[in-house]
Amino acid sequence: MRLVATALLLAIATATLATRLAAQDGSGRPRGPRGRAAAQADWVSIFDGRTLTGWRGWRQPSGARGWVVKDGAMTREGPGGDIVFDRELGDFELELEWKVGPGANSGIMFHASETTAMPWEGGPEMQILDDAGHPDGRNRLTSAGANYAVEAIPAGLAKGANQWNRIRLVVRGMHVEHWMNGTKALEYELGSPDWKRRVAASKWKDVPTYGTFGRGYVVLQGDHSTDIWFRNVRLKDLDAARKAPK
Repeated sequence: MRLVATALLLAIATATLATRLAAQDGSGRPRGPRGRAAAQADWVSIFDGRTLTGWRGWRQPSGARGWVVKDGAMTREGPGGDIVFDRELGDFELELEWKVGPGANSGIMFHASETTAMPWEGGPEMQILDDAGHPDGRNRLTSAGANYAVEAIPAGLAKGANQWNRIRLVVRGMHVEHWMNGTKALEYELGSPDWKRRVAASKWKDVPTYGTFGRGYVVLQGDHSTDIWFRNVRLKDLDAARKAPK
């Protein structure tokens, strides 16, 4: 009987440990609903490398004036503006590669709402820039990879003009991460006291809608420069994964 009881206790302990491990991510921290969604979500390509299917101009029903596809990359050619992935997102992860010409300036905005005239009135921006060739590159708050004008990025993570950079943008609830070329460059909490303090000290202090939308569009900025390229654009829609049948 003692052997049976011991074996039963060992089996229960093993099952409990397995259950706990299953509820953790790779770091050993409990995953929770958002973490489980991240683990279960699949990466999906949202740019096919040949057409602009799924993308359109800002506040336009279709089409993207000035944007074309060349050599597998979205790029500006002639007059145009910002381009939008035509699906609103809440929690998500985005990966892509970008390249700019000398002195070029662009950005990736998220949770942008077309209830505002311009995407930057709602959507925080991950800066894209030729740091060496543009004045914004002299300030870590406005350098490539920064949360433009709000959160500074360490130096030395972005590559120069005409070189491909790989980024990852993570948005889970109020938590945001900017990754540059394999390194987590910065993270912040939307709406936190620190965030509000930084916004109040920035150029967005008089834009009441800035950073306040919990859902919105991913926007690639195209109203500053033409020498910008995006390729290998893929998405994890964490909200969709959370709602998917188990």
